[in-house]
Amino acid sequence: MSRRYRARYVGAVVVLGATMGCASYASVGQDYAAVGKHELAVPYYAQHYRGHADDPQARDDLKRAIDAALKNIDADYDSLSRSGRFDEALGLAIRREQLLDYARSMGLDEFNLDEAGRLVDEALPRAGKLALKRVDDAEGSGVPAIELLGLLRTAVALMPDDA
Repeated sequence: MSRRYRARYVGAVVVLGATMGCASYASVGQDYAAVGKHELAVPYYAQHYRGHADDPQARDDLKRAIDAALKNIDADYDSLSRSGRFDEALGLAIRREQLLDYARSMGLDEFNLDEAGRLVDEALPRAGKLALKRVDDAEGSGVPAIELLGLLRTAVALMPDDA
């Protein structure tokens, strides 16, 4: 195959991939949403929306995926908080805030970013207290120094600046 034909072939494949790319983003988003993995569907719907910003269906798909992901995160956050797993709840609160920030960056202003900050503010002191309790428990049980140092670092990282 000569260089000229090879270049045309590669060019055709690139153009074909680019034109089919947006449709495949939406279909991957649909696949994730169909199995309840809405948080994973969001970036695929977002990429589809970027390519089809004038398509109301693309915007609705993205908004619906974000809505479902937020509901899942909220339910998991409540469950973790009730069971005393505040460090994991803090992680979910941060993910929720990032997801809302991502929605805003995509031009979806319907979502309330202040609510996400409230969850982080609620979870942070609880996670800090849990980390301090783990340090205290480790000190009393003779945990190796390197492990204790890791627990201390976590506790210090979660401590408020004014403590």
